[in-house]
This record gives sequence, structure tokens and C-alpha cells, in this order.
Amino acid sequence: MSASAYQQALDQIEPTLRTGIEAGIALLNEQLQANIGNETALAVDDFVDVLKKFSENCVKSAVVDAKTAHDSWVTACWAHSRKGSVVPDAHLPVVLGRCKTLKAHAEDLSHVEGSPFNLDAAEKFLRKHSNSNSPAASNNAVRDVVLGNHNLWATFNPADTAANPFLRLPRTFAGICAALALQYQADVTEIIVLAWNHRASGAPSLHRPTIADAAENTLFRPHHDPASHYGYTGPLKHTPALDPQPEVVLGSITCKGLILPYMIFEI
Repeated sequence: MSASAYQQALDQIEPTLRTGIEAGIALLNEQLQANIGNETALAVDDFVDVLKKFSENCVKSAVVDAKTAHDSWVTACWAHSRKGSVVPDAHLPVVLGRCKTLKAHAEDLSHVEGSPFNLDAAEKFLRKHSNSNSPAASNNAVRDVVLGNHNLWATFNPADTAANPFLRLPRTFAGICAALALQYQADVTEIIVLAWNHRASGAPSLHRPTIADAAENTLFRPHHDPASHYGYTGPLKHTPALDPQPEVVLGSITCKGLILPYMIFEI
């Protein structure tokens, strides 16, 4: 059996620095440690860079404890987002989808330049047009709102990439969160799921997710296959069995390619 990407990366690092890195990694959450050891998407050279950045961040602190190690790891990851392989043209999904909290999307809608909505009006508008195919549901402000900032995670239907991926998932708050391995704070009671045409949104590069994209997310699980073009979700264990859903990451885009209907689910 060949060495893991993590082991290969460590083997390229000077012994003294490597010892410090291994000591720092040992202070991380157990699931983060497991993800680091199981990573298959991050190229070895990029893995080396992440580990060296992690070490650099750690030594800036007088004391390296669990919090220092955690913060140093997250910062190192943020500097290496979207380093996973680019999805080849022949394997690009036609339609992508993602989930946001309703409040976050309403806030983004209220901040669109020239938006006619404040936060309260934006929430009311989105609720009114949830599950609607009416053109009124996608005015200019709705299509100009950002789908996500910096690193946007998206899924798709692997059986039919031109279909809305949420139409095959349980259409409940708990079902969507379970299928996509999402865990929100207790005060989140509403989510909105949005689908968009990838080409109509400008066809930005789609990347296979890596541990650097996941950063501190302990619900993330690396795809076991180094040759896979995509990542996959790990459905939450405390829910009925659900197949893992494919996932990719991309940079921030707007809802220009939005496909109706968007749907809101309450807890």
C-alpha cells in the first residue's frame, strides 16, 4: 500500500520542522486529524505548503495549545482554498445547488446595490415566492444577490446533472441538512435551497473539495478515491441512511443563472 498524501508531504519536510508539525496536528480535533490522514484530493506539494503554513502560524504563539493549533490550522487552510483538481469539461454538471440560511440570503438580497428590500422585506419576499415559478420570484435584485462568499460549496444530481438536485432529496429542513451533512446553530429555523445553471452563471472553475476547503468543518469527509472528480457529503449518522451527495467548491458568484423555484424549509 502506498503512503498517504499526508505521509508523503511529511516526508518532504525537514525532520525538526516535521516533528513540530506532527505535535501540532496531534492537538487538533480527532476528526480533523482523521481527515488529514485520509485526504486524497490535495496534491502533495500543496499539502506540504499547508503544513508549513500551519507550522509558521503555530510558532507565532508563545504557547502552542489546542486552541492555537486549531486557529493555526484554519488560517493555513484559508490560504489554500480551491487547490483541488478542476472538474474536467466532460464531467461538468449542468445544474448545481446549494443551501443557505434564509436570514443569510435575505441579508445578501438586502445588500444588493439598488435593492428595493431591507432585511425584513427581503425575508417576506423570499417566503412569498418560495416554491413558485412565477417570473416575479426572480427580479433583478434576486439575480444579483451572491450565492456565497469566497468558497461556495455546491451539489448536483449525479443521475441527471441537468435536474434540480433538491428534487431528489427529502424536502424537509431535517432531510436537506441530513443529506448534505449540514449542522446549523440552534437559532437557525429556516433554510433556502437554490439551484442554478452553471453555464448561465459564467461557468467558473469547479474544484474537488480538499481538507483545506473544509478547514475546521468536522462533518467533512475526504473522498476515498484519489481519481474522483468530485467530493461527497457524509450524511449525518443520526438520521435515516442517505446516499452521499456529490459536492464541488467554486468561487463567489451571483444568482444570475438561478433556476426557479427556490424553496424554503422551516425546522
